[in-house]
Amino acid sequence: MRQIPNLLSVARLLLSPYIVWLIHQRRFEAAAAWLIAAALTDACDGWLARRFGWTSQTGAYLDPVADKVLLVCVFAALGVAGVVPVWFVAIVLGRDVLILAFAAYVMTARGVRSLPPTIWGKISTILQSLYVCWAVLSAAGMVQSVTTKEVLLWAATAGTVWSWTDYTKRALRLLHHED
Repeated sequence: MRQIPNLLSVARLLLSPYIVWLIHQRRFEAAAAWLIAAALTDACDGWLARRFGWTSQTGAYLDPVADKVLLVCVFAALGVAGVVPVWFVAIVLGRDVLILAFAAYVMTARGVRSLPPTIWGKISTILQSLYVCWAVLSAAGMVQSVTTKEVLLWAATAGTVWSWTDYTKRALRLLHHED
């Protein structure tokens, strides 16, 4: 039973390429359904881990990796499909690549053992998730508000850029041993 949260994270990882394929096939209704299912696994794994104490070191790494793989893959697929602006995909991917590069450096060269996410990173992920869900639902014709999609785009952009700035400041402090 203790492994159920980890299995849900693995399921989210395994769903990622399928959702990308659905987007590539322009089967947006099916992609929306599976994206919602993936979001539910994220909510369930966190709730189960906290509620029953089924936390683990594996889950602490696996859950955010599954979240990030899903988001990055879906954003890339939506960018290629012309559903979301390519410039936004570049901002999301650029931020994530720089964060990963920095994390790899400080963990290996500086011996930092843990880089917990910041509140701004979590807010950015929530805004990106809301935007990607709305974009897929919109492409499927399940929601119609262009205004909402635009507001979510700009909110996700602002959150991503702010998070990127916050992580950059944090990186500079760590590199100069001020943290």
